[in-house]
Amino acid sequence: MDQIKHSHIEVRGLKLHIAETGTGSKVVILLHGFPEIWYTWRHQMIGLADAGFRAIAPDFRGYGLSDKPANLETMSFMDLVFDLLGIVDHLAISKVFLIAKDFGARPAYLFALQYPDRVEGVITVGVPYMPPLVRKIYTMFSRSKIPIAKENQEILDLVGSEIPLPSWFSEEDLANYGSLYEKSGFQAALQVPYRHKEYAPESEIIYLPEASHFAHEQLPQVVNKLILNFLFNHASKKDD
Repeated sequence: MDQIKHSHIEVRGLKLHIAETGTGSKVVILLHGFPEIWYTWRHQMIGLADAGFRAIAPDFRGYGLSDKPANLETMSFMDLVFDLLGIVDHLAISKVFLIAKDFGARPAYLFALQYPDRVEGVITVGVPYMPPLVRKIYTMFSRSKIPIAKENQEILDLVGSEIPLPSWFSEEDLANYGSLYEKSGFQAALQVPYRHKEYAPESEIIYLPEASHFAHEQLPQVVNKLILNFLFNHASKKDD
């Protein structure tokens, strides 16, 4: 663990703690979930550094050694997205691979959607990618005026992922919808009247039946092997 170095950087008025190891040109940022901090990724950080990657694991605002925002009740996932942007900008990193678990997957996906030119690939543990259809639909159709898409325009493109949910529909409500749609998916629901839109055409889901919520700590060698396979495959594609 001595090879992991620690520092604080100023991001949006807060001092955020980051743990870092490795000196490779390819950078991986690891985002923790609940109730974790950067330390949850210790096995992966060492494995990544040994494989030639630069691994960075921040503590989210309010977690671990990072500052706590003054108004916790107003904190949103977009704060975590903008914090992540502040980190990569501060460290002068042009592109990153993102690895995330639990609620950390949400800012990872949102960051990839908002800043696709800054992301080489996304790996999540325990949370598969789900397109933000429910969020967009509730945001769009809770307005007093129904938006109308122009010719050759997708109606869901009229609503950005950064727009907040209506006051009567919480993140918990959204999560419940998402978990229920995991079984049925959106294919049948979108046949009429919406067209299906592929957000992650190259996604791959690997199921580890013996793993728990803390798979990356429970089975570090297995998870590290899967991570490195993904990184090497996608890093080589980007370099070709």
